[in-house]
Amino acid sequence: MCTHAHAASPIAAAKPLIAAERDRPEAGGGSRAELFDVSRGEVALSVPATTDLCCAAESWIADVRGLSTSLHLLPKRGYIIRIRCCPPLETNISFFDGPIPELYLMWDPSSKSTVSKLLLLEPDGRPKVFLLGADIGPFMERWIRNARR
Repeated sequence: MCTHAHAASPIAAAKPLIAAERDRPEAGGGSRAELFDVSRGEVALSVPATTDLCCAAESWIADVRGLSTSLHLLPKRGYIIRIRCCPPLETNISFFDGPIPELYLMWDPSSKSTVSKLLLLEPDGRPKVFLLGADIGPFMERWIRNARR
C-alpha cells in the first residue's frame, strides 16, 4: 500500500501516465519526473510527479531484489526516468537507509532481460544500484508514447 503523502489508494506499478498529468500543477512544490533517452542524450519528457507516480516509485523500491554487481552504473542505451518526490520516500530495503528524495529507474527495451535497475543516492551522495523484480516495460512504454506526442 502506498504511504506517500496524500495517497488515496494503492496503485499498480504500471499505472498509465495520462495526458492530463502534463497540465497538472506540481504536486508537493517540487515533485518532477523526467524521461531521459540515453541514445539521444536528451530529456524526452518532463512532467510533474503526481502522487500516483510517487506511489509507483514506492512500489519499485519495495520490489528491490538486491544490489547490482555490474561495474557499469548507467546504461549505454534505453531510458532513465528520474523521479523527484516531495516529501521524500522512505525505505527499509537492505543496503540502503534513509529518505529518498529522488530515484533513477533504468530500462533498456532492446534487452532480452526483464530485470531493470534502480539507482538511489545515499545521503552522502554515493550511488547504489539495485535490481528490480518487476517488469517495468509496460510502464516505460506508456511514458515513451507520451514523450512522442
